[in-house]
Amino acid sequence: MTQLRKRMALSKRKRLFFSLLALAGFGCLSVLVGEVVFRMRSVALTARIKAALGDSNTEEGWAIFDNDLHYRNRPDWRDHNSHGMRDAPLIDKDRFRILLLGDSIGYYGDPISETYPTQLEVLLNRDSTFAPSEIINTSTKGYTNYQELVYLKTHGLAFEPDAVGVAFCVNDLHKYLHQFDIVNGEIVANTYTPPPEAFGTSTPAVIDPICFLPGCGTRDVRRPRGSD
Repeated sequence: MTQLRKRMALSKRKRLFFSLLALAGFGCLSVLVGEVVFRMRSVALTARIKAALGDSNTEEGWAIFDNDLHYRNRPDWRDHNSHGMRDAPLIDKDRFRILLLGDSIGYYGDPISETYPTQLEVLLNRDSTFAPSEIINTSTKGYTNYQELVYLKTHGLAFEPDAVGVAFCVNDLHKYLHQFDIVNGEIVANTYTPPPEAFGTSTPAVIDPICFLPGCGTRDVRRPRGSD
């Protein structure tokens, strides 16, 4: 009887051991499968993001070469308008027009209605006391204050803005943050890299304070509805 109980106890321990072993094996297999699926989804997502941003050597990229700016947004590329802005087509000059200078912070948002310049325009136009406003979003990935000022002089003032806004980020003080490979006057897609001056300490580009931050003082400079 004692021997039978010992064999039964041993059999239970074996069953428990193999059950735990099977459970551990199933857990490891699940983690492995999950890791494989996660990595495959990550690779696919990365590819979609790069395709969405035009970071591909198989198509025209989002930027074109510019002698003054080094580069600017490519007109009519995907959801760029005819001026290269990630914005809706410009409205006839019958609104209070605010030209917004900025970098990738103002550029990103999917769809365009989710970019903060568009959201700012919606917010400003909720106040019916004032004439309707139009935000012109000239934000360009990687732009610095230096490039924004050059853009204002070479392109922006032609849009006859009533006011100019600047979206500032701490890395905007460099002269340039991006550089591209240029072949026959054309940017080679997927080749932008930070220039050496973007690393470590560098002398910031100096510009005059010519603008106000969006939303700060806008109520005061917009003309009341019906005024001249």
